[in-house]
Amino acid sequence: MSKAERQFIKEALNACLKNDTRYMHMLVDVSGETRYMKISSKDFNRREEQQGEGRVVKPICIFSNQLINDFHERSKQDSKRSVWIREGVHYVLSKAKKDFYT
Repeated sequence: MSKAERQFIKEALNACLKNDTRYMHMLVDVSGETRYMKISSKDFNRREEQQGEGRVVKPICIFSNQLINDFHERSKQDSKRSVWIREGVHYVLSKAKKDFYT
């Protein structure tokens, strides 16, 4: 697992625990390099963003404010909330990576 993936999971987990929907958490491909990005939810309005020197940023996985809220609400009933959320984030990320790379 890459550093960017670990950071994505950590930040998405924290956002879900706190129901912090101010930002969208993204794992992106920038010219073949995987990176973590955090973008204000109100400013995000397209699937591709330009970042420095004209390189296109392609989303691999996006944890939106709706998904953050959904995970927060669904995990309330679980005595091990952080474990439930972490497993959910891992699942979403694995499905997104599979779709992106196939």
